Amino acid sequence: MYVISEIGVNHNGSLEEALKLIDASANAGVDAVKFQIRNLEKIYSKKILDDPNSAEWSLDYLIPLLKEVELSKDDYYVIKDRCEELGLDLIVTPFDEDSAEFVASLDITAFKIASADMINFGLIDKCASYGKPLIISTGMWEESDIRKCAEYYDQKGINYAFLLANSTYPSPYESLSLGFLETLKSIHPIVGYSGHERGIFIPAVAVGFGARIIEKHITFDREATGPDHKASMYPEDFKNMVDNMRQIELALGTEKEVNQA
Repeated sequence: MYVISEIGVNHNGSLEEALKLIDASANAGVDAVKFQIRNLEKIYSKKILDDPNSAEWSLDYLIPLLKEVELSKDDYYVIKDRCEELGLDLIVTPFDEDSAEFVASLDITAFKIASADMINFGLIDKCASYGKPLIISTGMWEESDIRKCAEYYDQKGINYAFLLANSTYPSPYESLSLGFLETLKSIHPIVGYSGHERGIFIPAVAVGFGARIIEKHITFDREATGPDHKASMYPEDFKNMVDNMRQIELALGTEKEVNQA
């Protein structure tokens, strides 16, 4: 089982906060930390960046927030060094091809692809061109869409994994559909779970359904301003979750053993 601590933009644009979250993630026993990088000028037009209300759907909340939580490229080299010191893998979600090129320069372990970009084959091909694995979330997509994407990835020889995800933050329990992991495994053998629900137990259940990758958000303050804080876990809860999942992984085993008293 491979556990990813999703720091995302919960550093609020502060390198110091990012490093503290990396340290907390290492203490929780994770395998990797994940960040997000976007070049807003490549994603949005100058008109929208100057006037977020001019978009078809108002972006007057999101655009200023995304500007506030940006880290510099130099910051990411410091982050890479901290991960290496702590023995953590670094995974990054790029939201545009320019960001993917920079991310590749960090010699990351894998690219994470957001649910919205599962069918963004330009970005997928760009990330895959660097020879790193892709971890792809499937939130919001139907089974037929996922199957079509799997066919494309397989034809391209891409090394990838699918994550079951729900795009609501935080996600209500009745919408999680953990049983769909069985369907995902029928599409592609390497699957995982990216959770946005509250609590520590659902990822452990996902492990029981065959999830080999678990991703959860981490924060120091669930009441902080930002898109992900409310669906994130405090470090102490994260550690408890990881400990529980490791125990379940041991209990599941790889083959049946018979012990006689």
